[in-house]
Amino acid sequence: MKQATGKYMPAYGDAWKWPQSLRGTGWTVGTKPAVRSVAMFPKGAFNSRYGHVGWVVGVSGNRLRIMDYNWNGRAGQVTDHWVTMPPGTTFVYSDR
Repeated sequence: MKQATGKYMPAYGDAWKWPQSLRGTGWTVGTKPAVRSVAMFPKGAFNSRYGHVGWVVGVSGNRLRIMDYNWNGRAGQVTDHWVTMPPGTTFVYSDR
């Protein structure tokens, strides 16, 4: 998000906890997928006990094209790929 918008989102800790930590801080959190938002995937999504986040660069129905780090054990690498949105996915929008 910082690279694309110049905005830094102050979220820390496990990804599945980001939605509740960002609510009430001036950031808009919702459930509608949108390009230029951060998708926050729930605990257990994609076999992660911590959840996962990704920068949304495309939306097609319930599929998201995301850019992220550390996908499938690729530590420190950026990946650009499509995922099916799991139940419980939330988004923080960059246009606050």
